[in-house]
Amino acid sequence: MREHAEIRLLCLLKTLAVCVFVQSKQGASRALILNKSDVQLKILLAHLRLAHATRCLNDAGFAELAEACVEIGKMLGGWIKTTKAHESES
Repeated sequence: MREHAEIRLLCLLKTLAVCVFVQSKQGASRALILNKSDVQLKILLAHLRLAHATRCLNDAGFAELAEACVEIGKMLGGWIKTTKAHESES
């Protein structure tokens, strides 16, 4: 079970790294990376739910990782909204 949690945590960290990377981009490339990151985050959350449902991930581990996903999702949502606003101004 610990291996599964570690794998999920690595996926979470990778998603966060992409989010940080996107801050250096502008315009359409930024929007594309943000949208791909959002999809990756949704897939990760689905994997977390599956791991929890199959008892590969305990309640505490799921709660911790799901909370991190929510926080990253909030950041992504804000960045996507800001990027769309900037694109509509151009």
